[in-house]
Amino acid sequence: RSFVADHAGELHAWAIVDSNSDRGLGMLGIHHVIDGVASIGYWIAPWARRRGAATAAVMFACQKLLKWEGVTAVSATIAETNTASRGVAERAGLTLVETPTTQTCPDGDVTVASVIYRRPLERR
Repeated sequence: RSFVADHAGELHAWAIVDSNSDRGLGMLGIHHVIDGVASIGYWIAPWARRRGAATAAVMFACQKLLKWEGVTAVSATIAETNTASRGVAERAGLTLVETPTTQTCPDGDVTVASVIYRRPLERR
């Protein structure tokens, strides 16, 4: 919750919380918005993984970002080897648009090539 309260350098941040217990499960942050594309990052605590919380959070963020002036898409830069995070992006409707990139990402204790997923935001 303190991460969300001070945004920890993020443009915006949300806590991912269990709706039954109010226990913190993780976080989702908006890193920046460049040329209409909001860059997101998310993290789930080890005890809360594989329950759909991250996917739900990414979908929630996409809905919230529809209301942000000038935001037309959401993107996530993910470690190429992080299959769990890549699965979250895919289940939330983001598609792979660049692999591998010249950027790197941490995956555990190592730094690896990254891939980029993106989802256009459709306003109705």
